[in-house]
Amino acid sequence: MPESCCKVKQENCGTGILNETKSEAIQTINDEGCFKLYQQNLDSHTLEGILIVSIVCLSLMLLILYSFKMAYKMRQKQRKEKNEKIFLFKMHDTQFDYEQ
Repeated sequence: MPESCCKVKQENCGTGILNETKSEAIQTINDEGCFKLYQQNLDSHTLEGILIVSIVCLSLMLLILYSFKMAYKMRQKQRKEKNEKIFLFKMHDTQFDYEQ
């Protein structure tokens, strides 16, 4: 019998349980069945795991979207500064041409 079926977790607690009487065995191991208890335990941990993974993925997605937004704003600012420099350069050339 696996140790996970024992009511009290001890090393080798399930050893020789099949040689005992039913009443003695019920005192040592869960009489509801190990698989049902294991499945309930697994289901609760699976739900917690899915919730944690979902929160992490959502956080990363929001971080990526924020990064895209900041990159877009920086690119707009860079284009605006470039256009202003071109405009000032053209104005300077125009003024220079008039002076000659």
